[in-house]
Amino acid sequence: MGRVSRIWIEPIRESPYDLTVRVNALTPTDDHRSVYVKLCQPDYDGPIEPLRRQHVFYTRAREFQLTTVSALVGAMFVPAHRLIWLILSAEGPMELGDDLRGVGDWQGRLAASALAKMHLTLSGRGDGGEHDWIPASTPIPADEVGDRYVEFVERFGERLSVTHLSVANRVVASAEALQDVAARSTSPQGLVHGDFRPANLMFGGPGSARPVTLTQWHQMSWGPMATDVAMLLSCGMTPEERREHGDAVIAVYHEGLGDRAPSMEAMRREVSEQAYVGLLAALCRPRRFTGSATAAPHAAERSDEHALAMFSRACEYLIDMEKAPSRRARVAVARVDPDDEFPHGDPSGLDANETWYHDVVDMSHGVGAYLRLGSGSGRSGGTLSGVICGPSIPTITLLHRGIDMADLSGPDMTVTSENVRYTARVLTALSHTGLSVTGTGQAFADPRDVVVQSGEVPVTVSLDLNFYTSGVAHRSDMIEAYEVPCAVTGTIEVTGPDLHIGPLAINGPGQRSHSWNIADWWSTTWFWFAVHFEDGTYLHGLDVRPHGLTPGSRLHYQPADAPPVQLERCRVIDVVSDEGLITASTIAIEPGSATIGFTTVGHGPLGQRTRSGRVVVVQRAWGTFTRNDGLTGLGWMDWSCPSPTV
Repeated sequence: MGRVSRIWIEPIRESPYDLTVRVNALTPTDDHRSVYVKLCQPDYDGPIEPLRRQHVFYTRAREFQLTTVSALVGAMFVPAHRLIWLILSAEGPMELGDDLRGVGDWQGRLAASALAKMHLTLSGRGDGGEHDWIPASTPIPADEVGDRYVEFVERFGERLSVTHLSVANRVVASAEALQDVAARSTSPQGLVHGDFRPANLMFGGPGSARPVTLTQWHQMSWGPMATDVAMLLSCGMTPEERREHGDAVIAVYHEGLGDRAPSMEAMRREVSEQAYVGLLAALCRPRRFTGSATAAPHAAERSDEHALAMFSRACEYLIDMEKAPSRRARVAVARVDPDDEFPHGDPSGLDANETWYHDVVDMSHGVGAYLRLGSGSGRSGGTLSGVICGPSIPTITLLHRGIDMADLSGPDMTVTSENVRYTARVLTALSHTGLSVTGTGQAFADPRDVVVQSGEVPVTVSLDLNFYTSGVAHRSDMIEAYEVPCAVTGTIEVTGPDLHIGPLAINGPGQRSHSWNIADWWSTTWFWFAVHFEDGTYLHGLDVRPHGLTPGSRLHYQPADAPPVQLERCRVIDVVSDEGLITASTIAIEPGSATIGFTTVGHGPLGQRTRSGRVVVVQRAWGTFTRNDGLTGLGWMDWSCPSPTV
């Protein structure tokens, strides 16, 4: 600073890790000069990593001539003694943002613009390794999220609304899946600030060098850049300001990325996928260091108010996202060609499969049923498999291999073998299909005996069902397939020694599907479900986890009173088994932090021996689905796993 006649120190901010002060000086000619100084909390004894990241950022960032951060004047870092000094330029008057007050329209736009400039500079890792100094994002362990949530509720219980607690319960339960999805995100990657909220922004006044300065880089990492935008909207703006100006903030950020920006639709989707980060930040924010002699008066009280403000805003953000599912999804549903109802060839030459599938649930009779007709290359040597099951009846199976399917054609698709006849009539394409099956089956007193084929009793099975489309038939963008939600009527009857079921007058929800040119389903792990909720909502999900490849998933969502949309991810995050049979499962849906619980009512497992001799079991069951808001529904669920036991 040269010769000075006076020096005074002005506190700027205090974090759990460090202090920031402005050192002001007057020269003998009354010229005012100043710098910012960041130093470690005097008694800090926590992890060294936050300090290291702060030091690394400022010492490396000057190489990229960032215009949105204070320039580094000097630095010292001695990890062994937790000593850190960062001297930063202070060009003109600046005002620190306030977490309690949040940012309004113009401050939000300034922050978004500055963030875009930083992301443009520090994004897109290349082969040259120019950004390898930025550490990868690391998920917060699920146990830690749970423990911190318990602490949070114990501390603020009476001050938390029941609605917000309901939202938080779902996010905490899905935290591992949510972070896993973020780690596999295909959205643009770059340096993520990790704590992008008002208290880490400084807004310039008259005479300052820049309108906004980004500070506090303890949590910087490499990950989806939209994370910072979501954090600003979730915790940095009051719900009222966000609802009015949130889209404008996203638009400013989008414009700031220029040619590097995805479409505006994609940008909104990427931000919404990270909607949960604000809530995790509120729950897992670094514990305030309370032993510092420099702690400001009433600091603990103000810190509590910050935590509560972040929590409530983050919950309101997630609630608002749920009110607009089509805004979250942003993916139109691909319609089905009526000609796809009928058999396809095998142009791939890869011994692909073609499968027709039907299921139904009738809770009034306590019965569920499914049938699958599948063919290999050339549609010869087909297999018909199916199950009728329920809590008060034996598990009835149909399994007939080697069915001649060479003459299979529409609209009256019929195949026969010595002991079974199967007919699927397309009465009105994509609207009404009739299914008729008669044949010899097996009854098992215990569904566990189905896989090992033990204790079966021969029975005669007859199904005569009509499948009426109850929603919108939809194509998959992952595989060659379509799914159709249905209302099902007809009859089911089973007769055998000391056994007579029905004929049951069936009336319940169901599903049918058709897939083709698909490689061997039995060689990978996957989860499938279709559920019909009591309010008319329909969901169909597929979670595929091929060995050695990136997992993929899709969720098809049809509200009762809105057009259908496709959500991009659903993951099975928990499975409960009892002696080899799955009794319950939990599904996480992203974006939106929703969860759906499944409870088995009827078990319908299916076993298959692969060409290599390995036994693969598809655990199939029908039962009740319960959405996290309490809404219930019925449907079937599959779990395909590579061994006879889960």
